[in-house]
Amino acid sequence: MTFSLVICTRNRAGQLGRCLASVAGMDRPAGFELVLVDNGSIDDTASVIAAFAAGADFPVTGVFEPTPGLGRARNSGWRAAGGDVIAFTDDDCHVAADLATRLLVHFVAEPELAFYGGRIDLHDPADLPITILTHPHRRDFPAHSLVRPGRIQGANFGARRAMLVAAGGFDDRLGAGTDYPCEDAEFVARLAATGYAGAYLPDVAVSHEHGRRTRAEAWRLRRGYQAGAGAFYVLLARYPSLRLPLLAAILRRSLRDPLGIVAEWRAALKFRETYRANLPHSQPKA
Repeated sequence: MTFSLVICTRNRAGQLGRCLASVAGMDRPAGFELVLVDNGSIDDTASVIAAFAAGADFPVTGVFEPTPGLGRARNSGWRAAGGDVIAFTDDDCHVAADLATRLLVHFVAEPELAFYGGRIDLHDPADLPITILTHPHRRDFPAHSLVRPGRIQGANFGARRAMLVAAGGFDDRLGAGTDYPCEDAEFVARLAATGYAGAYLPDVAVSHEHGRRTRAEAWRLRRGYQAGAGAFYVLLARYPSLRLPLLAAILRRSLRDPLGIVAEWRAALKFRETYRANLPHSQPKA
């Protein structure tokens, strides 16, 4: 079984360099490859990628995707990759040395495992404790269940290549760089909704050096996630088996954060109006 690590980046040459230093220190099983997607950067990202590829003793593929949007960039990345298992992390993350080897153990031992999410630790204690996922125990997501946003996060997740092919990949309308940063949540929820099982695996880890240290930065991030949640509701509500779980999740959200749910519904209405003629998206074939 072969393994591809895909990292998408845009205008973060400095952070990317630190991320790639951690990749260079990984345990790399046979068949390991790295795919780096430059999502239209105008800084020194291209030269950082070229220099790393020239010095690496393992296959490195560079891809240029000029149209901003993390869903689109992830699609360009996995389509250029050849691994049986394709993992994604972000350009501001540091991967654990054993990430690839631990993942392959899971995917070899569990043929029913279609997708996964892993642990995300805080890399720099000076950063706010946000955009991390440190639950200590495994969580399983059965086929036809609702995988709520946040249960798996894009800084550390992936799937079997066969699942990416069957699903048609990520929704190009979603992800950082668009108005709706939820391409990761929508993808894994769509896989589960259409009959595939996944899991959160706390032994598969990265650390996140996100650099956000002020309330204003946290608030901007939260507003983005609220917009993403609105698009998520619209896209997942088309699955009859998920409508009641979605409604229950929305009701719980409204009790915990009434102002937040208002922002999410506004985003849902905007997304639905914008894409009314093109709401269906390719789905996995059972």
